[in-house]
Amino acid sequence: MGKKNQYLDNLVPHLKEKYGAKQAEAIITSARKHFEAICQENAGEPAAYDMHPKVIWGRTQTLGKGGDCCDFRMSIKK
Repeated sequence: MGKKNQYLDNLVPHLKEKYGAKQAEAIITSARKHFEAICQENAGEPAAYDMHPKVIWGRTQTLGKGGDCCDFRMSIKK
């Protein structure tokens, strides 16, 4: 999918310092795979995700994936 996750990029130096280069690379590789999978799963979601750079829109569960509800959430980056 290719969508960039700047949060993960910013974590790399901190993870290297805390866990060492080898473990940090394993953590980031796993996180990137999960991020890409989530992007693929939600490719059909509304364009609301990109409505403003400071608005974070999402949910923790969906009915379609076995959750009790679709708990849509919006927050603002500080």
